[in-house]
Formats: sequence, C-alpha cells, structure tokens
Amino acid sequence: MSTTDLNRIEMGVAFHGVLYAFPVTIALCLGQLIKNVGPISLIGCAYFLFAITMNLFAFAYVFRFRIEANKKTDKRIGLIREIANSLKIIKFYAWEDAYYDNISKRRNEEVSQLGKMQAYISIVIAYGILTPTVASMIVFVCLYGIKGGLKSAANTFSSLAIFQVLSAIVFLLPQAFSTGLTAYVAFKRVQEFLLSEEVDPETLKAIPCENIENSIEVRDCSFEWGEESVADNDEENDSSSTSNEKNSKDKKNKKNDNGNERHEIKIKSSFKGLQNLTFDIKKGEFVIITGPIGSGKSSLLYALSRLMTKTSGELRSTGDLLLNGQPWIQNTTFKNNITFGTAFDKKKYDTVVHACALTGDLEVLESAENTEIGERGVTLSGGQKQRLSLARTCYKEADIYLFDDVLSAVDAHVGKHIMDNCLLKLLNGKTRLLATHQLNLIEHADKIIFLNSDLTYEIGTLDELLTKSLDFKKLMENFADNDFNGKNENNEKKHTKEKIEKISILEKKDTLDVTSIESSFDEKEYELAQKEQEERKKGRIMIKEERAFNSIGLKLYHDYFVYGGGKKFWPVAVSGASFSQILNTFCILFTTVWLSYWSEKRFKHKTDGFYIGIYVLFSFSSMITTFLSSIILFMICLNASKKLHNAAAKNILHVPMSYIDTTPIGTIINRFSKDIDILDNELPMNFIFSLNQGFTIFGILIMAIIYLPWFAIAVPFLIFVFITIIDIYQTTGREVKRLESVQRSFVVNNFQEVMSGLDTISMFKMEEMFVYKNDFTTDKQNEATIVFQGLQAWSTIWIMLLAVCFTIMVCIMCVCGVFSIGAAATGVLLNYIIELSSGLRNLLRETTELENFMNSTERVANYADELKQEGTYKDQATDPGDQWPSHPSIKFDGVCMRYRKNLPLILKNLTFEVQAGEKIGICGKTGCGKSSTVASLFRITEIEQGRIIIDGIDISKLGLYNLRKKISIIPQESILFKTTIRSNLDPFNNYSDDELWETLVNSGAIEADELEKVKKQKFPEDAETAHKFHLYRQVEEDGKNFSLGEKQLLGLSRAVVKKSKVLVLDEATSSVDYETDAKIQRKIKENFGKDTTILTIAHRLKTIIDYDKVLVLDAGEVKEFDKPYTLFKQKDSIFRGLCEKAKIMDSDFENL
Repeated sequence: MSTTDLNRIEMGVAFHGVLYAFPVTIALCLGQLIKNVGPISLIGCAYFLFAITMNLFAFAYVFRFRIEANKKTDKRIGLIREIANSLKIIKFYAWEDAYYDNISKRRNEEVSQLGKMQAYISIVIAYGILTPTVASMIVFVCLYGIKGGLKSAANTFSSLAIFQVLSAIVFLLPQAFSTGLTAYVAFKRVQEFLLSEEVDPETLKAIPCENIENSIEVRDCSFEWGEESVADNDEENDSSSTSNEKNSKDKKNKKNDNGNERHEIKIKSSFKGLQNLTFDIKKGEFVIITGPIGSGKSSLLYALSRLMTKTSGELRSTGDLLLNGQPWIQNTTFKNNITFGTAFDKKKYDTVVHACALTGDLEVLESAENTEIGERGVTLSGGQKQRLSLARTCYKEADIYLFDDVLSAVDAHVGKHIMDNCLLKLLNGKTRLLATHQLNLIEHADKIIFLNSDLTYEIGTLDELLTKSLDFKKLMENFADNDFNGKNENNEKKHTKEKIEKISILEKKDTLDVTSIESSFDEKEYELAQKEQEERKKGRIMIKEERAFNSIGLKLYHDYFVYGGGKKFWPVAVSGASFSQILNTFCILFTTVWLSYWSEKRFKHKTDGFYIGIYVLFSFSSMITTFLSSIILFMICLNASKKLHNAAAKNILHVPMSYIDTTPIGTIINRFSKDIDILDNELPMNFIFSLNQGFTIFGILIMAIIYLPWFAIAVPFLIFVFITIIDIYQTTGREVKRLESVQRSFVVNNFQEVMSGLDTISMFKMEEMFVYKNDFTTDKQNEATIVFQGLQAWSTIWIMLLAVCFTIMVCIMCVCGVFSIGAAATGVLLNYIIELSSGLRNLLRETTELENFMNSTERVANYADELKQEGTYKDQATDPGDQWPSHPSIKFDGVCMRYRKNLPLILKNLTFEVQAGEKIGICGKTGCGKSSTVASLFRITEIEQGRIIIDGIDISKLGLYNLRKKISIIPQESILFKTTIRSNLDPFNNYSDDELWETLVNSGAIEADELEKVKKQKFPEDAETAHKFHLYRQVEEDGKNFSLGEKQLLGLSRAVVKKSKVLVLDEATSSVDYETDAKIQRKIKENFGKDTTILTIAHRLKTIIDYDKVLVLDAGEVKEFDKPYTLFKQKDSIFRGLCEKAKIMDSDFENL
C-alpha cells in the first residue's frame, strides 16, 4: 500500500485533467462541426459518444480484473517480505525451492489477471484510436448519401482537423481511464485503511489509582487479543509445492487428510485471554510474573500497557508507564537507539550503558556509540538486542517499567550485573514488573504473579505462593531438582532453597545452575563486526542502494525483449509488433489522403462507391492493425515482467546472507512492488504509445516531403534540434528520476521500520518524531519529483516552439504557391502538420517515460542477472543418495574461514573429528568461532581453506540442497511463517498428515493421549477450541500467536520430521523456561538415538556435561576436545573455568 497503491494514485492524478477536459472538448468540437457540415455531424458525434460508452463498459471488466490482480499482488509482496526477513532459516532447511514455487504460483495467478486486463485494454486502445476515424467516416458517408457529395475542401478538411482534435484527447482516454480506474482501486484501499478503526486515545489514558500508595490497580479485568486467520486451501499450500498426484488431488478437492474444508476466515485468537484479574501493585515494588509457556505472561504486560483489548473491569495506573517488549532496533547509531529522540545527557547515558552491561560492546565497536546498527539489528545478537532495548527503556524517565523476559538471552554473569545495577539499583524506587522463566530471580521479588496453564493466577510473596499454590510448588520443585546441588550456593539461592525446605517440598540438595557462558558481546556480534569492518570505520553498516549514472543502453532493451519473446523468437515478436504499427500508421494517413482523392475526384472514371469502399476498408484496417500491435506488445511486456520477476525472486532466495544482512528490506520490497508494478502496467502502455507516436510523426514527415520536396531540407534540422532537446532533457531527467527512485526507497525503509516498531513508538510517545521523519524522507522524494516535473514543462515549451516554427514554414510554402498542390492536398498536409506540435511533445514525453520506466527494468534485471549467488544448489553428479549419511561422522580438517578477503580469519586451521553417533557440546568464550563453525557446516559462509567431511564426503563437492536437506538445526529462535503449522513443518508436502501428527506428538507439542481428539477437530468449525498445535491452525505474521517456547517446540518438530542423522542445536533452549528446556532436551534424546550425531552450542553448560565430548574453541582454534569430565578434572583447562563460573561441581558429574 505504501508503495504500489500510492504510485498508482500519483499516476491517476497526472491524467485526471484529460477526464475533465473531455466533455468541454466534445462540446466545442460539436459546435464547430455543426457549423461546417451541418446537423449530419450529430450522427458522427452520436457514434463518438456510443464508442466512449462501450469503452466505459469495457473498462468495467478492466476494473474487475484490476481488483483481483491487486489481491494477488498483496499476497506476493507479503511473501517476498517474509522471505527477506527469514531467509537464513529457509537456507538452513533447504526450503528455497518450495518458496520459489510458492512465489511463482502467486505470480502466475497475478499475471493471469493482468493478462485478461491487458487484453481488454488492447481492445479499448484500438477502438479508442479508431473512433475519430470511424466517426468522420460515418459523417462523410452520410453527407454523401444525403447531399449527394462532399462539401468544399475547406469544410471537409477543417472538419477532419476537428476530428483530429478529438482524436488527440481520445488517444489519451484509454490511458486516462486505465490509470484513473487503477488509481480509484488504490484510493479505495488507502481510504479503507485510513477510515479503519483507530485506537481511541482515551483508552490509552491512564486513570489514576484510587489508593495513592498503589501504582497499578486491576479490578475484575478481562483482556483478549484480536482476531486471527484460519487458512483456506490456497493459504495452507502457499509454502508448498505439489510433488505428487495425491497432494494435487487433495488441493483440488480442497480437503485435508481429515476431510476438513480449508477456508480463510477471521476468528477470535486461540488464546482465550486473561480472565477476571484483580490485584494491586504498590509504588516501588519489584514484581516477577512467571508461569509455564503459553500461560499469558507477555499478554499480561501488554494488557497492563493497554495494548490488549480490555473486555471488562477497571484498570488504573498512576504515572508514566513503559513496556519493554520484543526488542526493536532502528537502523541508526548505537547512541540514537538508546536516546530515542530524547535529549542527550552524558552522565545519564553512561550510567544506563553501564547498568545494562553494554560498556564492553562499545569498546569492541570501532566507532563506539556512533556505530550504525544495521536494519533489524543485523549486527547484534539476540542478547545484545535485548540489552540495547533495555537501555532505551531505562534512559526514558517513567514511573512504571514493564519488562518482558529481558534476561533470557544473556548469561548468568551479565544477568546478575543487569539485575543488580539496573533493575535493583538504577530503577530503585520505580515500580517494576518482570515477566520471566528464570526462577532464580524470584528471591529479589517483592511480589510474584504466577499464571497457570488453565489461565488462572496466583499472587503473593514467595512464602505465600509456596504455601497456597500446588502448581507453583511443583514448578519450584522442578527448578530445584534441575538447578540445586547443595555445595557452593550463594546466599540468595540458599535462601530460596531454605524456604522450599521449610515446607518439605524437597529432600535433595542441588546447586543452582547458572550455566550460560555467553558474555556481553556475543560471537555473532564479533563475526559481524569483522564482516563489516570497513563500513564500521565510517560508522556505517548498511550498504547504500546502488544508483546507476549512465543512460539506458541498447543491451538492456535487447535483454528485455529476449525475456519477453525468447532468445529465438524475440526478433519475430518485435518485428510483428512494429510491422503492425507501420501498417496502422499507413492506414490512418492513407485514409485522409484517400479522402482528398475523393474530394477532388482524382480518378475520374471511378464511382463514389469505389471511393467509399476504399475509405471504409482502410478505416477498419487501422483498428485491426492497432489491436494486433497492442496485444503483441502487451504479451511481450507481460512475459518479460513475469520472467524477470521469477528470475529475481530465485536469485534472492540463493543470494549470500551477507547481502540480506547489509541491504535494507525496503530496497528489496521496492524491487518487487513498485518496479514490478511499472513493468506490469506502465511499461506496456508506454511502449504502445511510443511506437504509435514515433511512426505517426515519421509518416507525417514522409507525407510532407512527398507533397513539398523542399521540406526535406528542413527535416535534418528538425531532427537535430529535437534530438538535442531530448538529450538535454533526458540527461538531467534520467538522474533526477533515478534519484527519486532511491529517495523513494528511503521512504519505504522508514515505513517498514515504523510498522515493525509500532508498539515501542506508541509506548515511548514518539509518534511525532516518526511523523517528522516520514515527512522529511517524503519531502526529499518530492523534491526530486518536482524538479522532474519542471524539466517536463521546460521540454514542452521548446518542443512546441520548434513545431510551431515548422508549421508556419509549411503554411507559407503552401499559400505562396511554391509547389503546385491542390486545395484538398493542402488540407491534408496542413491537417497533419498542425499535429506535429502535439505529436513531438507526446513523443518526447513517451520516450522519456520509457527510459525512466526502463530504469525499473534495469533495477529488476540487476536482481535477475547480476546478484552474486551461493554455490551450486543441486548437483545430481555429486548427489550422495538418500541413505547418506549412513555413518554420520564429521571431520573438520584445517578449516579456515573469513567473511571477506580483506578481513581477518574467523576460523583458523580448525581441526577436529566427530565419530558417528557422538554427541558433542561446543563452547568457548565470546568470538571463539562457535556460530562460524555452524555457518561453515551448513555452508552459509564458504570456507577459504581446508575440508569439512561428513561420512567420507567433502561437503564442498555437494550441492547446497544435497547437503542441507540431510542435516538439521534447531536455532536459538525458531521463525514461523504466515501459513499453517503444516506448511511450516513441511513446505514441500513430502509427508502425510499422519506423519506430521506423529511428529507433533514426538516433539511434545501434542500429548499422545489427546492426539485422536485433536485430529477430529475441524477447521474452521472448531477453530476457537482446537488445539494450539493443530496442523491446520494458521500462524500469524512473525508467529505472533505463539509464545517463544511454543515456537521452539515447532522448531524441534521441524528437526524431528526430517529424521536427519546430523542435528545442530544453536543455543536452542536459551530463551525458554526451565520446564520447556527439560522437555526439549528429553524429546531430543527420545527422537535422536545413537545413530544421530549431535552438535550443541551450549547456553546452559549443564545440558552438555553428559555429552560424549566437549569442543572448546578460542579465537577460531580448537583448544580442548575431550570427554567433559576429563576436561573438568584438568584444573587449568578452559572448560573447568567455564564450569566453575556456572557453579558446576564434581557432584553434577557423579549424578549423571
């Protein structure tokens, strides 16, 4: 909407003057025709109006097809946006083909509607251009039938000139109606958005608490989210490719395996909401909100922030309130992300940076606080994003702070630093609510809100909840069993344990496991810092959008027509369109010439019927040739647009991740929205009108030379001056237009950024700042647009002056009798020479717009032909077969890897070997190369030296698909796509429903004893009550209707369904609660047996101390590689030091 629709409105406004001028022109011309020819001219005008009416009916069909095409366009662009945001996950799972098929499918649906629309437009163009010719023909034939002959040459050709005036406006009518209807559709969409229900500011205003000692008062409140979608058949298969007949049949019948009809409707969210809440939070209290996954911890914070719909009850709060939810990072400097539009206070800034453990990060960044953070925070790890977002919240003064799991992605040392220096010290005296699954923090809480899985809740102190809540006791018992070991407890953990012991919950003593080894600067940050070293020296990470500076070359036109007509047949297609247009020009010009022959009875022995027959024949021939030329060009352009789009989409799917990380999403979206829209709609019309105007002017000049041979002397001068004007205009206009395209990308980027951070912007009350930023970027774009329009006005004045000079010259030559030409011939010549002015002006406009529109072709062609690609995707010659790896051993042999040639090595002679079926934990300090090892294993980044061998095969010899489909990964944060759960698990439709149901059971998403009940639930009938992990439940954008823990269960399901012999866990449980962590670890052991090799990047060290071996990395080199206990017994080992920091003792190994 922010790109394509607004562009269509802009184009529609540019042509709206034609629609206003049309009735006035008709009235004036009609009056003059009646004066020249008499009332008979009304017959021609009646036909003229009839033809226009028929065109309007035709445009009703065009309008219908445009609406359908817009729907398809929205789906396609939404999918492109999703791919750009989630490409790394797509690469990990080797889903490129599935998503390419999905894009192609949506594009084909869109092109189908566009093809129908353009067929009607071709008819309208042909009929519109012919209408004045047919109207004049009817008038003159009727005049002959009634009066027995034509009037004088003066009356005849002056009337013909009037019809040509009508022809000029009718020539623009198809384009005006087309752009007008398109703009109307776009306007209605924008209008619907602007008139949609807005958030009532009154609902966001805080009502002060009745008790002055309270910060928050909740009285019998219930909250719920909005609606979510249930996918229809098309949506369910959007990410799928039909690889067998069974799937095709299922799609045809629009049934799933259970016979459920697939629809897309709006239902209430599957999360039943928060019900009947009543509690008070006193000023200055520190409240912890905890509970199992999906219990509503985050929802409660959003409810208190008034970002969740309150259905009943009364919510009161005193003072300013801030919510720190999902981390949102701007594409600006480190400092600006923290200050976020507020005044810079050095002392306060330094205090906040220290409290949020960001001091170490600034020391590593070469430009320190002035380093630009890439779009979406691509230069930051998950933990650093959280801390930067936390710093922004703390820098802003407020009375109440709500934090949503802000310590989930940091290690114990950093977490303790933030707890002590930020939450307890910096914000001391403020009301703080922290939603978390880290139960070791509960000791600090003044009050605890425990949310149960059944949506009930308990509130009280730790002692009170241990006494009255059985579910809370069980949760604490599980926590204590997993994380206590009675020897080296610090005071706060010991105090918590003692409280539990007082009520006889536990008999066993354990030690709290603070087993995260991530420091304040994550390895991913280090690697990206190395990767973008040159840009950071200037404080910049994101690469500016490229902008060409040369004119559009013939090669681009050649490549465009090759895309449109094929390598072998494009000359035939282009020649056919050109020849049809030449015939059309000849027919139109000869029709007028023949009228002069008829007027002066050139062939004395021929009857009037002969003249009338030829006149009618050429009149209708011009319509046929116009239609042929239009439809051929439309088909060429639409085919070129389709192939360019698909080639560009395919290349985006296979582009190296470095390009995605350094390219703004708005730039990519701009390619597939505005640029493709120009290729689909504007460029075909422009080609048609450019050819029409070009050949018409050429024909007029030839005619003038035939009648006035001396005029040939002036033609070279005319051409020279015209080309000079074009060159001056296009040289400047080209760069202005390209600059406008780049500035438009800035507008889109800003819009995308704002849309992803609406909640943050709203909570910080920074709407005005972003409105100003939007106005600024829009003004910059408009500056280029206004300059371009000024250039158009300048060129129009000079072209009209040139044409007028030559028109006067021809008139003088005709009047002075330099050549012996008759009155009828003079009428023909003057009739067309007068058109030279508008013709040259239109030709200049059309050819210039053609070059400007070809700039969009150039931009899309850059994606289609020139984007750097990864290695070979599929290689049948080296395909190891379905059974590989049967013996999943892994060997790194002298592996060296860097992100760019001029950057230092990240992995340095990395050498180790993993035997088949071994479970290996990978750990080490920041920047040691853990994530780089995974990246090299999946060939996300290619190694520079050495070999990686899996089951005896060097993976560099394999196609990327052949490699990645055989190994699985569970990433730190599983990304879900906007489709069904089924398509999120199996986008290729390779598995049956029963297999996927079994996968959900094996991963723990669905309990085995409730499977049959869940399978009987139908969509959409049971959508509100269906299981959260029902196969056909629709996943909202970014998986917003699933909690973090639920997403990780689906991530585990993806790995389970692949049944890979090699599994990589990249801190897969770092951001989930202890219960979910234990559940995932248990399910991994159940589903991946001794024949599976597992590599785990450890966040909690206790999860890997029972592994076969531990690999300790440092600075990209192997420092230690042995059994965990063997390394632990070495007092000077790195692993021993890490274990001591995590409070892991001898007894932890003894209890394994």
